[in-house]
Amino acid sequence: MNDPSALGAVLAVEQAGLSEQIIITGVDGSPAAVDELKREGSPFVATATQDPAEMVRQGVEAAQTILRGEELEETTILIPSELVTRENVDEYEGW
Repeated sequence: MNDPSALGAVLAVEQAGLSEQIIITGVDGSPAAVDELKREGSPFVATATQDPAEMVRQGVEAAQTILRGEELEETTILIPSELVTRENVDEYEGW
């Protein structure tokens, strides 16, 4: 789930006393997720990054191509993601 929802799940898991039984992951690579990965004892163990700035760049580039009346070379644009965990969170540059 996205990081905000995952962080809400963290709260629910902790309030239920299930932190030792359930792990939680998210998607976004958000600043709040990074903070949570650094919090000792959290059941939140990873977030898959997204790159909002690159999404915008790629979207604008595609729109400009279409507005020029040209065909897009690819209709699916894949933007690389990385998995951020407690082990590599200090290396993640963030948004």
